[in-house]
Order: sequence, then structure tokens, then C-alpha cells
Amino acid sequence: MNRHERWLVFLIGSCHTMVHFYEQIFPALLLTMVLYFQIDIATAGWMQTLLAMAFGLGALPAGYIADRIGSKRIIMVYLIGAGLSCILIALAQSVIALAAGLAAMGAFISLYHPAGTTLITTQVKEVGRSLGYHGMGGGFGLATAPALATLLASLHAGQGWRISFVVFGVLGLLVAAGVQTLKVTEIERPQNSTRRFFPEKIAKNSIKPLVLFLFVAVMVGFCYRGVTTYLPAYYSQRLDSGIFAGANVLKGGAFATITLLVGVAGQYFGGHLSGKFRLEYLFAFLMLITVPFLLLMSALSNLSLVLITMLFAFFHFSSQPVGNTLIAQYTDPRGRGIGYGLYFSTSFGIGSLASGFSGMIAKHFGLNHVFTVLAAVILIGFFIMMYLARTKAMAAPVSLDVETERML
Repeated sequence: MNRHERWLVFLIGSCHTMVHFYEQIFPALLLTMVLYFQIDIATAGWMQTLLAMAFGLGALPAGYIADRIGSKRIIMVYLIGAGLSCILIALAQSVIALAAGLAAMGAFISLYHPAGTTLITTQVKEVGRSLGYHGMGGGFGLATAPALATLLASLHAGQGWRISFVVFGVLGLLVAAGVQTLKVTEIERPQNSTRRFFPEKIAKNSIKPLVLFLFVAVMVGFCYRGVTTYLPAYYSQRLDSGIFAGANVLKGGAFATITLLVGVAGQYFGGHLSGKFRLEYLFAFLMLITVPFLLLMSALSNLSLVLITMLFAFFHFSSQPVGNTLIAQYTDPRGRGIGYGLYFSTSFGIGSLASGFSGMIAKHFGLNHVFTVLAAVILIGFFIMMYLARTKAMAAPVSLDVETERML
């Protein structure tokens, strides 16, 4: 990558970091919010579902708009809107105000993924490697949010959670100032196109691989949401002896961060492997290997639980740059924004139901059974992915599109 490409990947990676900061603040402070607002864990789970569903379903129109007006503008709207929403949540005095703020923040962060991934796949030559770094940025945000949020909340016994939301909101506005300086070249659409407000084409060749992969994305997104929503709370319950004793909320956030940081290494690993193996089989393998880890997570505690969860995080997050590269392979560049919109709306949108559904399982059967159910979901996704790998219509290897190469 040249200097401009490195700077672009760094800035867009920072935007990705902020997305996962925003989506993880509430789960990190779940037990604190349950006590402060006097709600049960299932209700808190459905409130997180509001954020997550807005986050996911908003990605589809976001991708469409990104194809129309440009990715950079969409990213700026996301950063400013999410930052201000986060600050407004800090002022919430009721459950309704909190829920409304979470939904608004979810809607703004939904704008990012289609625009950010489209920008990277159309502006740099080393797509797989760049998406790996981009994924590491998101993984860093996902991993460090629990520790940062709980640490900031610990600064004040009763109102510390408000400090967390304010700090993250201000950070988003600072990143927006940096992105404003970024110069990009958007894909030009034909001036005389009679379908100006619609993508000329979404799928590059056959639509079948894209549709099948979207079904798989639902399964992976369901697992992602279930684990990231309840891992801090689960750690608070199951890490209870020796070095893990005491300070439940801060402990849950801190060890969730340590665990999920391993996922950052997984992002790099997945990006590195993307150019070396057939992507469909690689993605299927990375799904299958997480199943036994999820089953063990439901049964273990203390150090063994942390170590197994680290292995899960490594392989689960390794699949993300592989999945992003598959979408780039399956979609035409003129409709890539909406292609990524479909991908993230199914993964994060439909997958968001895991927060509420898993909360019901946790309430009636215990938090450990959440991970057993998620293992079954991933196994179903694996079989669909293997079917896709065997019947994939596209025979050509992964390569940049002609239109993209012409821009570069």
C-alpha cells in the first residue's frame, strides 16, 4: 500500500473502532443499567436488540445511499449523529429515554459498514489485507469497549455510566474531524443512466452465491450478537475464585476486553488467509471450529472459561475479513454499497434478535445455556456454507473488478 492508502485504511479503521465502541457500551454496563433503571436482564436484552436491530436494518438503505451520494458523506453523518446520540443517552432519566437514545445511536452506526467497506474495496489494491486491518480496527473497538466503559463508570458510584457515554460521544466527534480531511475518489455512475437512482447491477454474475451467503450471515450475526451482549455479564457470574474474585462489573468488562483482544489477532489472521485459500471453504472451516468452543463455554468457569473463550474469539473474528472479501467477490462495484448493505442488514439486523432471544434463555434457563444454543445456530450455518462452497456458480478466482482497477 502507498502512503495515501495506508492513511485511508487507518482513518476508516478508526471509524470502525468507534462503531463497535458504540454498540458495546450498553452490554458492558448491562448489570449497572439493570440496577440503575430497575429492569430485569430480559428487558435489558430487548433494549440492546433495539440498538442492534437499528444497527443492522439501517445498513440496507445506508448502502443504497452510499452508492448514490458517496461513502465519505455517509461516514460523516454516522460519526456526528452517533456521537451526539451517545451524549444524549448520558442525559437519559427514564427507561423510555434510554431506549430511544439506544435506537437512535443504532440507526446512525448502521450507516457505517456499507460505506466503510465500499470505500476500502474501491480505493486500495490489496483488498484482502486492507479488510484485515479494517477488521482489526473494529475488533479493537469491540474488545476494549467493555474495559473502557466499566473503568469510566467506576469513577462515580451512582452516575458513572453517564461519564462513559459522554466520553465515547466526544471521541466520535473527534474522529469525524479527522475523516473530514480525507480525500477519496468515488465510483462514477454513467451520467445518462436511465436507472440513475438504482444500482445497474448488484450480483457480479449469479445471484445464488450472494443469497446463500446472506443466509449464512444471519447465523454468524446471531452468534456474534449473543456472545458480545452477554459475555461481560457471564464473566461476572462465572469468574468467581482466586484472582477472579470480587468487583463483578469491572471484572466482567476487563476480562471480556482481554478475551476479545484475541479477536483482533484473529482479524489479521483471517485477512492474511483470504488470499491463500478458497474463501467459501475457509469461511466454513472458521465457523465449524467455533462450535466445540461454544459448547465448552457453557460448561466451564474461571481460567478455563477465559482460555476457551479466547480461542472462540480468535476463530470467530477471523471469519469477518473473509466474509467481507466474499461480498466484494459476489457483487458488482456499481452496486457494492447496497451489496454490503444487504450483508450487514442480515448479519447485524436479523442477528440482533439474539440479544432479546438470548435474554429470555438466560432468564428462564441460565446464561450458560445461551452458548449451547449459539453452537447449534453456527452448526446450521456451516452446512449452508458447505452447500454454497460445492455449488458456487462463480468459477473465477477472487480479483479486483475492472472498474475498480481502472480507478486505481
